Amino acid sequence: MQRNARCCIQLQKSFPNCVRFNRKISCAAINGLAAEKTYHVKKMDGKRITIKTGKDLKMIGFEVALDKVYDGELLEVSVE
Repeated sequence: MQRNARCCIQLQKSFPNCVRFNRKISCAAINGLAAEKTYHVKKMDGKRITIKTGKDLKMIGFEVALDKVYDGELLEVSVE
């Protein structure tokens, strides 16, 4: 049985690789993951958002579409 890990997903607008920061596309970073492991980030409907290492999820981040001024999304993060 795999132990669930806690991590923090933060929306960022200062990532150099995320040039489309606005209300609809935001960059998110995940802290607290093992840098060398590979992680799958999915929406709760199973749609894959990205596959990246813990280091890349923290340093580069990934894009999340948020359509409203006050919006959120529940994501699943699993280790490969």
